[in-house]
Amino acid sequence: MESVKNVIKNRRCELGLTMKELAIRVGVSEGTISRWESGEISNMRRSAIVKLAEALNLSPSKIMGWTENNPADTLPPLTQKDNKNIEKIVASMRERLVNEEGLMFDGKPASPEAIQSILDAMTVGMGIAKQRNKAKYTPKKYRDKNKE
Repeated sequence: MESVKNVIKNRRCELGLTMKELAIRVGVSEGTISRWESGEISNMRRSAIVKLAEALNLSPSKIMGWTENNPADTLPPLTQKDNKNIEKIVASMRERLVNEEGLMFDGKPASPEAIQSILDAMTVGMGIAKQRNKAKYTPKKYRDKNKE
């Protein structure tokens, strides 16, 4: 199993990205990218994992190093259209969660951080579900074309 720091650095180099370019895409500092790649930061926020996975065109599980016997690595990649559809659904859900007065955790109103965590988990889950559906329902004769 490849370590998290090696996954990030190797994929960034494969794509020809500098640390600064990747930092801009993910919305973090160049120093944060450096610390991820050196292993200095091992606990990444879910939202950062999602953005990093999108920027490197990898699954979040690959970013986290969860690659052993992981069927997500064999799933077809998401297209820009897929990602936009997921973004629309998450934006709609964000609006509903923010305006919902009855959303509670441990008897207290949901914090913005809790709502963001819900949305991050939904984003990852919808991406994996969409990939699984593509793998299951795309006719075999079209599968190789989708890998391009």
